[in-house]
Amino acid sequence: MAEVQAAGRPPIALAAGGALEIIEDGRTGFLVPTPTVDALAAAMERARAVALDPAELAASARRFDRPVFAAAMRTAVDELLDGRR
Repeated sequence: MAEVQAAGRPPIALAAGGALEIIEDGRTGFLVPTPTVDALAAAMERARAVALDPAELAASARRFDRPVFAAAMRTAVDELLDGRR
């Protein structure tokens, strides 16, 4: 999903699991509320009808870039180690 956003395109995904962390429905992609053909078709129609900003999609994906992840991991480890000292 983040890869699709990075390409400036809106992902469409079931509203469950990691999709809920990556997609803000109608802003950075489209969520399918239930795993049915009709719900998927409706989300696809929304994606066709609603133009999302490619720059905003790419910015959303950058939350998952390696440097961002590495910095967050360093912070988490430092906080853990500080708590043990």
